[in-house]
Amino acid sequence: MDVVDLILAVCLVNNPNTCHEEHLYYQSRSSLKTCLWEAMPTMAQWAGEHPKWRIAGFHCAWVNDREEKI
Repeated sequence: MDVVDLILAVCLVNNPNTCHEEHLYYQSRSSLKTCLWEAMPTMAQWAGEHPKWRIAGFHCAWVNDREEKI
């Protein structure tokens, strides 16, 4: 089972120019395309727990495929 990195671009509701990335990790047996469907409940939960932020975008990546940055 591989680990997927769900990468959210989030911005403050009261200051839309203040944005950053959030990384949410989970295990998946599916493709990254499936991540688009699997991500919805996770994003909804995150948004409910962080009402001062809005999700401006997202994408998925395999954790194993990321290059280490030094």
